[in-house]
Amino acid sequence: YHRWSFGEEDLPDWFAEEEKKFYVKQMPVTKEEVEQYKKRLKDLSARPVAKVAEAKARKQKKALKRLQALRKQAESVTDSSGASGVEKASQLRSIYKKIQLKPKEKVKYVVSKKKQAGSQKPGRPAGVKGRYKLVDRRLKKDKRGEKKRNSKPGKKGKHRK
Repeated sequence: YHRWSFGEEDLPDWFAEEEKKFYVKQMPVTKEEVEQYKKRLKDLSARPVAKVAEAKARKQKKALKRLQALRKQAESVTDSSGASGVEKASQLRSIYKKIQLKPKEKVKYVVSKKKQAGSQKPGRPAGVKGRYKLVDRRLKKDKRGEKKRNSKPGKKGKHRK
């Protein structure tokens, strides 16, 4: 039995029942209904994803908490009578510097040397400041070559025999 069989007499009962139930001609849909469905789908897809909204709310809450803590610090500095005006100003400047957002550091990819390759905890490479990631020279070259090979027209993938 297949889905295109129709009007045959000697069919099993279950097949005839299911055919009666599911083999129904679809009713025509007007353009207005189609537009209405499209509009509803557009509205649904325009909504922000719940997880994203939660993450943004958490971030905002954290920033607000930090701001309130710094504001308290600033108030305590202004209320203190021991420091002079210049010292208070410099302290306030240092407090407000903390509020400013710092741009995220980019990860520097450092090709590992022999002494770093096999060790469990390789030390920080000389002359590298900030975040870094040790990468394998051979792997780096292989990836570069594969990308180049895949960009060329013709056969794709590895060409080994």
